[in-house]
Amino acid sequence: MLTEQLAKLVPEGFVLGIDASKGMIETAKKLEADNLKFQIIDINNINYKSEFDVIFSNAALHWIKNHTSLIDACYKALKNGGIIRLNFAGDG
Repeated sequence: MLTEQLAKLVPEGFVLGIDASKGMIETAKKLEADNLKFQIIDINNINYKSEFDVIFSNAALHWIKNHTSLIDACYKALKNGGIIRLNFAGDG
């Protein structure tokens, strides 16, 4: 799993994986470690403030209808100097 690989790259850091799907999170929780946790959260409802150095999404945001609102919420969730990396799936 990609999230597990990211956590291995930051052994002194912390990775939080989120998904609105209970089934996806139940499967992912089997991979939890000291620096890797998973939570059921709908990305449309994130409300973090200055908590993350990096926000990464792979092949999920094509399901989001209001990208402007999402980007605003992601920006608010970043620490000063943080970065956002969004990968969209599909052609076009």
